Amino acid sequence: MSHEEKQSPLRYEIKGHRVRALLTQDDSANLMGVTRRTWTRWETGQTKMPYYGWEYFKIVAQSNEVNEVITSDNDRSRLTQLYDDMTSGEQPDT
Repeated sequence: MSHEEKQSPLRYEIKGHRVRALLTQDDSANLMGVTRRTWTRWETGQTKMPYYGWEYFKIVAQSNEVNEVITSDNDRSRLTQLYDDMTSGEQPDT
């Protein structure tokens, strides 16, 4: 693997991948085995997600995307949270 491939993802890549996988921050943190606070720090760019964590998340999120079943009792709150995440107005780093 080259150095280029081992770089940590940018914050908007993390958030974009999470939202496309229909995951909340809590879901993502649980999948990664970290606290929500850690996940939020990665997603806001306060700290860098390790490249190996990024590779793992992409695999787990893709698997989750295929297998995720949202139960009827929390559909509205999950969808509301995902919509809020998608429309938060954050612009990608340039």
